[in-house]
Amino acid sequence: MIPAQHELMRERTAVLVDDPTNRLPRTALRVELGESVGIALLERDLVPEVVATRDVVAFVRGNERDGTPIAMEKVAAGVGADQLLYLDVAEFSLVDRNGSPRPTATIWVRVLDIEGRTRTFPGPEEPRGVEVTAQLR
Repeated sequence: MIPAQHELMRERTAVLVDDPTNRLPRTALRVELGESVGIALLERDLVPEVVATRDVVAFVRGNERDGTPIAMEKVAAGVGADQLLYLDVAEFSLVDRNGSPRPTATIWVRVLDIEGRTRTFPGPEEPRGVEVTAQLR
């Protein structure tokens, strides 16, 4: 387990898994990743409520126009979330360099306070977010 670097607000939270370069082969994987994060947040009692990731994805799909990304704040507000965990998929692979099965994902993480209109994590010194790499063994 990775030690916490930020304490989330106790607010209704949405998890948005963004994959602008289509690293994940299916949208269902984005939904599964977001749902897994949401369940982990609830099981650890870090937030009181999590918006279903499928609802977040449906909102984004219904509101994007001509491939223009929708603002993260608009997504959160559209699904009734007060806080947004934005997970930007940077890399994803099912095998390592030697061809052995080893699913690995690298994701940039940001947290936004929607009502306060601020990014609460990380600070401005890391504009893209904090890089997190996870690997199944």
